Amino acid sequence: MTGSLTFTRLRVGLGGPGAYRTIHTVEEAADCLSKHWPTMEGRAFGAAQKIILEAMHGTRRPGAARRALIEAAHEADIAVIE
Repeated sequence: MTGSLTFTRLRVGLGGPGAYRTIHTVEEAADCLSKHWPTMEGRAFGAAQKIILEAMHGTRRPGAARRALIEAAHEADIAVIE
């Protein structure tokens, strides 16, 4: 995994009121979903897992992983700052 797996920075509201996690790589997106996400359910969550894994393997672009993470955040009612 290299720096080529970067995307435009975004922040997701995880970790309590006013706490945001900054994410700008596919690897950080994967870590966020696997270790910090409040629920492991939902259509967008499952899609994000799949798309992020594909991006890590080079079959999807990092921007697709970013969009999938945003959709999963919306599904889980997690604030996103783009």
